[in-house]
Amino acid sequence: MTAVICFSWAMVQHDEGIVSTDGLGSAWSSVNIGTSAYGFIWSTAYLIVIFCNCIVPPAASITFDCIAFIALIISVSFDLHELAYWNGGGYGLSRTTDDDDVLYGVECFGCSVMLFGVLIYLVLVVWASRACHVERKAGRRDFKPSFGA
Repeated sequence: MTAVICFSWAMVQHDEGIVSTDGLGSAWSSVNIGTSAYGFIWSTAYLIVIFCNCIVPPAASITFDCIAFIALIISVSFDLHELAYWNGGGYGLSRTTDDDDVLYGVECFGCSVMLFGVLIYLVLVVWASRACHVERKAGRRDFKPSFGA
């Protein structure tokens, strides 16, 4: 949720013209909001299902965690590529405020939170893959064919 808040504020700053960018500042913020929101919604839905004592198949966890992992790593990679251009001197001011350093810092913090999310989703994908493998192997051991039926 932290990344969603960071990039929502950054998108408003770009749209209001606080900074002048030649790049896609507002567009990158909206992409990051979308991928971060997907991760937040999936994690919240998963926790609600767990708290309701429902069983979530490991394959569903693998699928949705993998989608979150791939989406976050792609969007944060593109955003870091865009921020690398501004790393030297920051954003150019279009008004008489000093919000460009704050905006740049918030976007860097949002990217670091998204990179932490990438790490968490990678761990969740591996964990769910192991659980799926164990469940699949357990199913094979319990299966005893009867040929004389």
